[in-house]
Amino acid sequence: MVADGLLAPQDGLGDITPHFSRESVERLLNGLLRAATSVPATEIPTASCDLQTAARKLVCGAGELVRLILSRRLETVHVDAARRGYAGLRVDVEEAWPHLDGVGVEGFTREALAKRLALTYAAIQVLVDRQDLIAVKSRSVHSRKAALVIPAEAVDDFLKIYMPMRELSDLFGVRANTMAAILKEVGLEPLDLGADAAGRLHLRSEIRQGWPEILRETDFRLALQGKTLPAGISSCPDENV
Repeated sequence: MVADGLLAPQDGLGDITPHFSRESVERLLNGLLRAATSVPATEIPTASCDLQTAARKLVCGAGELVRLILSRRLETVHVDAARRGYAGLRVDVEEAWPHLDGVGVEGFTREALAKRLALTYAAIQVLVDRQDLIAVKSRSVHSRKAALVIPAEAVDDFLKIYMPMRELSDLFGVRANTMAAILKEVGLEPLDLGADAAGRLHLRSEIRQGWPEILRETDFRLALQGKTLPAGISSCPDENV
């Protein structure tokens, strides 16, 4: 309840064992009971269960269920007339789960996006922590389990600013290590994402700015192998990057 902001411990009474005011606890409980229909235990639907059991089945926090009850988003909320308290509350799991945050939100998991961009999981996590990539909670419509995903539109916004090495090396048809050496030769260094965040990522604006030098160096290295720049490569960076 504390993590969900539903209850706040009293200041100055210790952090190890938090204390709560009677008024705040009663206010929360009264709000829950007002949203529930009091019935005898024998009349509570068999599909309903207490909040702790419901939280386990839904793979969520009890605080999320409390918020749904307080906001009157659930129609089937009962309380055992003989146990009018938190422990007597009952909710229908099947009714509750579609209302939980993130149900059916589509996107890339951090692992999938790392593979797609040829970066490491650690690099993706750094980018999420820095909010260069915006991750949201998604809940599977099948397992009900929640996980962080990066929506496709957030990835599109990210790629307008950043250019993964894989994209650039695929553009020129060379190995990633070769492309990295070319960029280093023309003075372009990848973003520093930390020692454990291997994988190369550049600012797209820097790639555009250094495009003439990149073309010359790549053309030179390909010529040494008897190759030429791929068809479609333009001297205008905006047409390629």
